[in-house]
Amino acid sequence: MDSSPTKTFDTREILWKMRRYAWIAIMPVVACSCAAFLYLRLTTPVYQSSVLVTLGNRTQLSAAIEPMVRSDGNRGESVSEQLSRVRNRIMNRSFLQDLARRSGYLEDPRLRAFAAEKVRKLPDITVEEFAQRHASTLIGKKIRIEPSGANNIRIAVRDRSPAIAQRLAGAVADGLIEDTRRATIGRLEARGSFSQDQIAVYSDQVRRDEEALRRFEEEMIVTETVAGAVGSQNIDLVRQLIDSAEKEMDQVRVRIQSDRGTWAANAAGAPLPKLDSPTITELTGRLNSLETNYATAAIRKREGNDEAQQILAQIAGVRQDLLRAFEAAASATASQSMTLPQAQLAAGISLDTVVLRSVRARQERLEALRDRFLQQARATPRQQMERERLRNNLAMSRENLSALQKEATSSRLSEALETSQMNLRIEVIEAPMLPLYPVWPDRVKVLLGGLVGGLFIAVVLIMGMERVGAIVRTVEEAERELGVKVIGTIPRIEGWARPGSFVQNHWAPLSIATLILLTALVTGIHSTLTSTAPRAPRASQTTTP
Repeated sequence: MDSSPTKTFDTREILWKMRRYAWIAIMPVVACSCAAFLYLRLTTPVYQSSVLVTLGNRTQLSAAIEPMVRSDGNRGESVSEQLSRVRNRIMNRSFLQDLARRSGYLEDPRLRAFAAEKVRKLPDITVEEFAQRHASTLIGKKIRIEPSGANNIRIAVRDRSPAIAQRLAGAVADGLIEDTRRATIGRLEARGSFSQDQIAVYSDQVRRDEEALRRFEEEMIVTETVAGAVGSQNIDLVRQLIDSAEKEMDQVRVRIQSDRGTWAANAAGAPLPKLDSPTITELTGRLNSLETNYATAAIRKREGNDEAQQILAQIAGVRQDLLRAFEAAASATASQSMTLPQAQLAAGISLDTVVLRSVRARQERLEALRDRFLQQARATPRQQMERERLRNNLAMSRENLSALQKEATSSRLSEALETSQMNLRIEVIEAPMLPLYPVWPDRVKVLLGGLVGGLFIAVVLIMGMERVGAIVRTVEEAERELGVKVIGTIPRIEGWARPGSFVQNHWAPLSIATLILLTALVTGIHSTLTSTAPRAPRASQTTTP
């Protein structure tokens, strides 16, 4: 059997502990409650006034106009994106400085004095600049922005003065609406001005690209017209005609060389006369022209019209006329210094010389057509690439010009929508009201926190005293503490005085009474000082630097 002693629940011991530690348990509760009360009395309350704004949707337009102004809207944004956009606009330094000017913060004498004192150590900053920066910083700390519903945003302003909090909240809403409208219109005007400037630039670019393409096409047309007689289908014919002309010139050269030999043998060293007349000059030019035309006509195959044969007949006729003209000129010379056979020989040599030059002109014409065809064939890929490049440049310039014209139209429509209250806008759906109760500090939370904190400290204090206190309550505890057997016990007789002074025996109640008296004293002094202190101007209630 288990012979270990069983610990019983002693109600008297519990009651004795409650009686013994009652004042010690009450003391931290009273102390924390007094501290919470003093905190509530001495702390200046903060009031909050809020304004509820909504990002109103743009008025629906027709299907033809809607795509032209959609780029300027704010459709499709989530609540977080809208909230971030509004917060960035409000927490901007320029916006806060403008808000400080409109709300009267910069007229606060205490702010001015504080700025004047600080700029003594900052010579590069003026009092006005420091006051603006400090006021914008203080106002920024007072503003809170949070979502409220689907498309609503609540802008709350906290201040020690209810009137200032209400006025600041209204100023924030008005400034946000005006700043949004001004920024939107300015952005639209800048976009429209940029589009107009670029329209002029790209209009000139389109004209230059069109002119470049037109010149290139004209050059190509001229080149194709000139080289059009020679193609891949008749290039072999051209080569044959060139060879034929070369052979004909060889025959003429042989004949001229033979006739010159005959002349040298019969003329006894006399020089070959130069036969010339206006008729010879005219017929020579005509022969050269016919040979050149024959070069072009010989490579063209036209059905039902043998142009080359007709030109050959004309060439033969001109050669006969030239022979007669040379013979006439030689006959006129023969009566003076030459015999008739010598005159005929000189006429033949002169004719062959003219024929040689005309055939050479035909050959040069054929060679020029051949070379132009070969050059055109080699340049065709580059020309096609150049044509494609010019067309692409023109298409791109026209596309950019069209986009800029649409952008300019969109800017004008968007600006008209903005000024006509039809575009996306910020509206106030709940105006700021004068707050009746402070939002900080929370009386219930502070008092409840003091009470709970006091109870916690009391429990910790009692447990500590029980842990470290040298108190013997039973005979068993005395024997365990002393290590010897107890002979007997002496009962406590009522009426005997407890050892120690009155303060030592009643320090806990005295401490509680002292805390209550100090709390009442501090509260009275604070109320007296507050009631007798002179009131500051209204603008000075905005902040305490």
